[in-house]
Amino acid sequence: MKKILCVGNALVDRLFTNTADTTLSAIGLERGGMSLIDDERSAWLADHTRGMACEYATGGSSSNTALALAHLRGQVGYVGMIGGDEVGAFYERTLREAGVRTHLLRDSKTVTGIANTFISPDGERTFATHLGAASLLGADLISMELMEGYDILYVEGYLLMNHDLAKKIMRTADRLGMEIALDLSSYNIVAADRDFFRQILADYVDIVFANEQEALAFAFPDRPVADFSADAPGYDEQLDTAATILSRICRTAVVKCGSKGSVYHHADERGVCREHALPRSQVVDTTAAGDFFAAGFFSQYAAGADIDTCMRKAAEVAAEVIKVVGTRLSDETWARLAQ
Repeated sequence: MKKILCVGNALVDRLFTNTADTTLSAIGLERGGMSLIDDERSAWLADHTRGMACEYATGGSSSNTALALAHLRGQVGYVGMIGGDEVGAFYERTLREAGVRTHLLRDSKTVTGIANTFISPDGERTFATHLGAASLLGADLISMELMEGYDILYVEGYLLMNHDLAKKIMRTADRLGMEIALDLSSYNIVAADRDFFRQILADYVDIVFANEQEALAFAFPDRPVADFSADAPGYDEQLDTAATILSRICRTAVVKCGSKGSVYHHADERGVCREHALPRSQVVDTTAAGDFFAAGFFSQYAAGADIDTCMRKAAEVAAEVIKVVGTRLSDETWARLAQ
């Protein structure tokens, strides 16, 4: 069983359900996007949302993957940075109790990051993220000793906003002989920094994951994502073209298409996995769907399974998390998924 190291922004999710589009507009957020906010904006948002019902859960894209992978009995570690507060202690405790080997760095003078997550009635989620201590994870803190002992590196695309950090992580993994996987994470980040994403993909990445919007933003940089309509003729062909473009750079390219299943190009293989596609009627919250998809994929990939088996398990795991708010699945569900 190969060991997987996840690296990302250590965040705690603050989840708001049934958020109307008018509320998003009032807050100044683009539906379905991810915006980074500073200390002042975070304080303003806390005041603006005071009185709105919310829940707290461990978050951060790659740590969601690490948690899910541990529940699936994978051998997984996590690198991130937290503050010296109770939120950080909650975060670390949750990871360890799930079976994740933690390599957490700390800054006692800074708060742990918060991902304010606004969930629309159709399950779409919009993020306003205050990185807090996560923003202090710098290239100088990444070392061979921190990352050694693992076979596969999994990185969330949000980290590529810090170019020096991303390069240091990738170079270190490459020197350690690790396979490298990247999730593109957010279409607006990909669109804003496509050249750097392409460089990282070409120089280091073996496996790339993207959702529909991220794949289209990468493959068709001259067209706004809003121009693509899922109901328009030729949309499936455009997604297949996007996967083809990604696969020319990386050995394995996976495009997650929700209720349509997923498109994959792997070496000389290509196909569409429609088993366990995410039925829209079951969508409560799409938070972490992509993260759990990656966990399901790696639970099989680490054991040497073929690509079809990896894709089916990925979709099966993702299909469970969309039925709940946040990322908490029952013990019975995890036991069934881990069989």
